[in-house]
Amino acid sequence: MMSISLRRGESLSLTDEGNLRGDLRLLLSGTSSPEVWILLCQDYCVASEGDVVNLQNPRHDSGAVSLSSTAGVGEQIFGTVSIELGKLPPQYDGIFVALTIDGAETFGNLTARLVDNRDGHELCRYDLLDEGSICAAMIFVALSSEAEGWRFEAVGEGTQTAAFSELLKRKDELS
Repeated sequence: MMSISLRRGESLSLTDEGNLRGDLRLLLSGTSSPEVWILLCQDYCVASEGDVVNLQNPRHDSGAVSLSSTAGVGEQIFGTVSIELGKLPPQYDGIFVALTIDGAETFGNLTARLVDNRDGHELCRYDLLDEGSICAAMIFVALSSEAEGWRFEAVGEGTQTAAFSELLKRKDELS
């Protein structure tokens, strides 16, 4: 099976012949090293501080999502997100991977590679090329619950403020 290359706004179902691909690894790489924030949401809202996973709080209480900082070989991997959808409590309907960067920098070129941990197969990748626009924060990719299971989305939506509430509001308006 060949990996699918997604463009901004495209998505991929994580259900394959009725089976949910629920044990996943998301490799984040690029020409910059932004801070990674994983937001576990209920109706596009983060209910508590414990629903934010980052390097200071690298594992969600449910054990469903964790983040590690990784030094890559050949490409600059700045984060690895482990996701076990079967462990995620049912009240959560979205997992958003947000990035922040300091100062007047751009995010540069970014890549997200979604890998099925069962067989190591890359399901899809999303390459976001540097457009020269300066953003303080962005929702890079998201996993969203749907009636048939879960869906991986290539988002790439940035904002001038690092307020996650603004990012989630904009994502909700786009859906």
